[in-house]
Amino acid sequence: MKALHRNKTMLALFTLAFALLFQASVVSAASTDNLKVSSQEVQLVFDGKILIIPEGQYVFNIKGTNYVPLRFFSYALLKKVSWDGKTSTVSVTEPTKQQAMVLKEYLVNALGQEGQFSSKSGTKNIVSPVEATFSFDGKVKSLPVGQSAYSLGGSIYVPVRFMSESVNMDIKWAAGGKILAESAAYKLEQAGENETVDPAEGTPEPTGPTAKPTYESITASAKASLDSLEQSYKSQLMPLGLQLIDETDPDTINQLTIQINGIISQCTEQFNTIISQTENLLTANGYNTSVISEYRQKFQDEMDGGRELLDQLT
Repeated sequence: MKALHRNKTMLALFTLAFALLFQASVVSAASTDNLKVSSQEVQLVFDGKILIIPEGQYVFNIKGTNYVPLRFFSYALLKKVSWDGKTSTVSVTEPTKQQAMVLKEYLVNALGQEGQFSSKSGTKNIVSPVEATFSFDGKVKSLPVGQSAYSLGGSIYVPVRFMSESVNMDIKWAAGGKILAESAAYKLEQAGENETVDPAEGTPEPTGPTAKPTYESITASAKASLDSLEQSYKSQLMPLGLQLIDETDPDTINQLTIQINGIISQCTEQFNTIISQTENLLTANGYNTSVISEYRQKFQDEMDGGRELLDQLT
């Protein structure tokens, strides 16, 4: 029994480590302040483009205020997000040229289809208040009196209006459960056009010869896709890992193990798709593909460690 508990704890710690890879910790209030929320089905439209929230993230309402994941929302606005654990400060700033390129590739992978909802509805979650300082382009912004930021699955959520006022961008609710975010440049461009832009396609880009993608742009795109994959699955693995740490019922342990196996299998399948596409792009453009083996080895090492621990439970 002690061995089983030890193995189960190791598995839980592996699961949490995988889920928290490169994840900034947040400081939450006492559990007595936790709230039960239900997710909402909405469309998030940024400059005419529908974006899909990563798996495990939601939009929810607390006392008439709608909350969205700050990191994803900031990425959608092409902003860099960083966390200072020593001061519990979230900083939203302008990205470097290289970071902006990665963010744009990330958003391409997050594009939805016309009419598609960005977030799921009816998912029940428990959120925890977060004590943090928010800085936007070097200026500290305070939440309105009576409102709080919340943590769910390692992500910080803030009110939609707070984001709108903090980044000086027009963000508002529209008919049909839509949250519209429009930059000044986008609104100016739309005002001068008579044609309707398909939200799934966004603002038309100037036509011209297609430049050969650089090695850096291809690998940056791969990194953005892998980061997105990680963000999606860490939110699913974290609660399972937390359950495993203290769980003693064999049937429940078995069910959790099956769920973890399923998540790892899905993650592996999507990882292989990203790597295959990246390898094809590198090969087609005459670039060295040695980085592919590095990606595969790192991923395989992590997966092997997790599966070995899972096998010890059976």
